[in-house]
Amino acid sequence: MDLAATEFRGVGYLDPDPSWRMHAHFHPFHEIIAVVAGRMQVQAGGETVVGVAGDVLLYPAQLIHEERADPQCPVKSYFASFALESVPAGRFLRVRDRDGRIAQLMRWLYDDEVATARPNQSKLDSLMHVIVAEFFELRGVCENELVTRVRRYVR
Repeated sequence: MDLAATEFRGVGYLDPDPSWRMHAHFHPFHEIIAVVAGRMQVQAGGETVVGVAGDVLLYPAQLIHEERADPQCPVKSYFASFALESVPAGRFLRVRDRDGRIAQLMRWLYDDEVATARPNQSKLDSLMHVIVAEFFELRGVCENELVTRVRRYVR
């Protein structure tokens, strides 16, 4: 998977709102969501799941998805869109952001784009690249360089 070609498209933040809902829709780009608090129900690709704090969801381009906040514990999240040719199509993906790294990177991405009058596109692309790399590393698709070196040494 060639993650170097990751192109940042946009970023946003969702404050907790018990009535928040996004009806079924899709995008021409990929979307990644870091749930930082609360819960949300997601319907995508014929599946229904509950996203909770610490989950990171990735919707490939063209995937129809619908989301809604849990009214008892509304979701708070960062979301970003990006272009990358090698993202698997057809179904959404989910990982646990066990160390909160993706959530922190998404905060930086959001802060850098929103707080800057003229954001540096190269920097935004780089941050998005790292977010996507971390996501796929957590899924076991990409391997950390240190792990790769240890495997070579052991063989």
